[in-house]
Amino acid sequence: MGAVQIHFAFPSGALRYDCQSCDQRCCKTGLLALFARERPALALLAPALDLLAPRRLGELTLASTPYSGCWFLAEAACQLERIETPTRRVRPSACRLFPFNLFALHGEVLVVGPNALCPLALTSADGVTHAQCAQALGEIGLAGPPPLAVRCLDPADSLVLERVVREAAAAAVAAPPDSPLPFLAFVAAATQAFCAGGVPGLAAMDLARADELAPVLERRLATFAAILGVATPAPQSLAAIGRLLAAWTPSLRLFALDALPLTQLPLALLAIALFIAHWQSLRPARPVLPQTLAQLVSSMSETVALLAQSDPAALEQLAARLPKEPLARAHELRRLARTRTHGAEA
Repeated sequence: MGAVQIHFAFPSGALRYDCQSCDQRCCKTGLLALFARERPALALLAPALDLLAPRRLGELTLASTPYSGCWFLAEAACQLERIETPTRRVRPSACRLFPFNLFALHGEVLVVGPNALCPLALTSADGVTHAQCAQALGEIGLAGPPPLAVRCLDPADSLVLERVVREAAAAAVAAPPDSPLPFLAFVAAATQAFCAGGVPGLAAMDLARADELAPVLERRLATFAAILGVATPAPQSLAAIGRLLAAWTPSLRLFALDALPLTQLPLALLAIALFIAHWQSLRPARPVLPQTLAQLVSSMSETVALLAQSDPAALEQLAARLPKEPLARAHELRRLARTRTHGAEA
């Protein structure tokens, strides 16, 4: 990637994947993304590629694949992997980068995030590192800007805080905390320091403030639960959810919550934690995979913003006027959230 500055929106070594034990969903999306230079060699292996009329997406062409999966998927494994050597790269660049293939521009910095389509697992020892991703990006030699620009409302130097949050996330994944909300409390303390004093504020941040903020966040969590009409999660459940959120917060912040001001990030994460806990209570036998988390954040983003933007007094008034019946409550809450999102008075 030359001199391009890269920010990895995930903790280094904290996420891993295993294609051999996977159900290959990423290889059954119906499209194969190729650079023009990659097409001739692959067409020799799968001549049907030359019969397709691919669509263009920037420098990539998107070739259709059979309904059963990629042209090169057989026996539940990628056949191209079997013929690759250290000196011969056969797989398309998009496949070699996956699942760390979400790209955005934050100012002039290239932001790289994980793709939630892959069932990435948390790990404290053998995950994919930033160095490995940087090497893959360098080998591919991507040219041109990424298709997405981060619509961040924060100061230009806010990536400094993103790095602070990312390193805190790595620590939270590696060492599950004793308190149920330590990661969210740390984010709250870091956000407060950054917004009050900018980069110098981070250097002077008193980490003890994180412990002081935890009870405040717990009280706000109970308020959110009352508004949504759901149970407040048990501390053990919150500890596991906090670890999951820790791993994904750096990516959620820049890819899913990019229009949310930093001052509202802690409360937004708190609302997301509550949605995850409620999802788990309805489906106790099913794990919360990255794709599930991404879908929850996407579908509830307006409600998350409403809860994060409201002060305690406004939240109490909101809870008092919501219908008691759960379904009617959910519909009214979403209506109010959409109203606020579009700039009208809720």
